[in-house]
Amino acid sequence: NQALDRIINFFPEERRPQLLMDLSLNLRALVSQRLIPKQDSKGRIAAVEVMLNSPLISDLIFKGEISEIKEIMKKSRNIGMQTFDQAL
Repeated sequence: NQALDRIINFFPEERRPQLLMDLSLNLRALVSQRLIPKQDSKGRIAAVEVMLNSPLISDLIFKGEISEIKEIMKKSRNIGMQTFDQAL
């Protein structure tokens, strides 16, 4: 999840454990979008990625296992999550 990576990397390394704990406890959802060209016409359309904080997502954030989150998002479309790839 690039948006979550950007948030985490914005802060200094020495603050990372506290940041991960704070995010795991307080983050409710993360929605990010990219504007991509339309295939059949001029203009662009939004591709939206949605991550909802669940107990599993919270645990992964707390442990700093951010790379594992995308797989959980792929499997959790039924509860409203989606990756950018799924949005396309």
